[in-house]
Amino acid sequence: MKILHLITDLDYGGAENFLINLIKQKKIRKHKTRIIVMTSGGLSVQSTVKEGIDVQTLGLKRGEFNPLRALKLVRMIKKFDPDILQTWLYHADLLGCICKPFTNVKNLIWNFRCSNMDLSKYSFQSRIVFHLLKFLCKKPSLIVVNSNNGREFHEYAGFAPNSWRTIPNGVDTEKFKSFNNDRKNLFTKLNIPENYTLIGNVGRFDPMKDYMNLFRAFSLIKKRIKKVKFLLIGRDLNRKNENLMKMIDVPLAKHNLFQEISFLPPTENIHKIIPGLDLLCTSSAFGEGCPNVLLEAMSSCVPCVVTDVGDSKEILGDCGIVVRPKDYRALANGMERLLKMNKEALNKMLQKGRRRIIKDFSIEYAEDQYLRMYRECMK
Repeated sequence: MKILHLITDLDYGGAENFLINLIKQKKIRKHKTRIIVMTSGGLSVQSTVKEGIDVQTLGLKRGEFNPLRALKLVRMIKKFDPDILQTWLYHADLLGCICKPFTNVKNLIWNFRCSNMDLSKYSFQSRIVFHLLKFLCKKPSLIVVNSNNGREFHEYAGFAPNSWRTIPNGVDTEKFKSFNNDRKNLFTKLNIPENYTLIGNVGRFDPMKDYMNLFRAFSLIKKRIKKVKFLLIGRDLNRKNENLMKMIDVPLAKHNLFQEISFLPPTENIHKIIPGLDLLCTSSAFGEGCPNVLLEAMSSCVPCVVTDVGDSKEILGDCGIVVRPKDYRALANGMERLLKMNKEALNKMLQKGRRRIIKDFSIEYAEDQYLRMYRECMK
């Protein structure tokens, strides 16, 4: 079986990381696979190629539609002659759909990774792409979503494809687990005293992540717990991002919040950072489907406070705390409650969460689900 994947880029994002980890799995590697990246690549391209994965780039600028590049993609698809063309994220879904009629591809699969998107927060082009996909949604053989909420959102928005398939994200549970020296190494790297508490957030600078409310929650926690530091990890999460820095407004600045936050860039070694956190907090206001970082933290036995967006509540269950989105007081209260929880009870809860990830959200389970879907498409 020959499987061709088309994706916007290979930066350190949730969909990108999941695709790379999926292709690395033993059963899938028995089949011939290739990734075509719509842009010139991304931060993960070099390491992905070193893993022996076939990656080619199209060279489009982000947000650009270039007919010549589309023709190049048609030639690339024809040359590879895949049994399955799987496209990841809206822009790749649209481009793959446009090019498919000019190839011999029989099975096109779209992949949606989000849930209740607030498109008013994004560009006019993104809204056009969304509505075009809704018009074209009968073209693919089926649409994969990684969350039940993602399917419900798209159905409510008017998507009526030939078939849906829900396959949640999967995590490498041997890679993401607690090691004795993870916390010490991370605290040393960040120059944080070991008697402090470190609260982390992993993502990217995006309207859905609601960093304004996250900062407000951090400020409340700082008042209640003196020896606490915060860590943000991800694309454009740094002091050079003026829009991010503006979210630390005057009232928050008075509490020296700026000095209490450390920043780290996107990294392929996130499995060495998440297990070192004392708590993971996500603050998304909308849009999440099946957050990779939540799976990774639960697998690593890191306490989690999340907003009730996408399938986060169903994934975390009673193994952490779920709060309303856009409510920084609830977010702060959830963090404080977990940090003050009885250690024995906390450890039992975290071990239960890890068992849940091993059972229902392992990368091996996801691999089996994708291979089953591919075989059904081939029939």
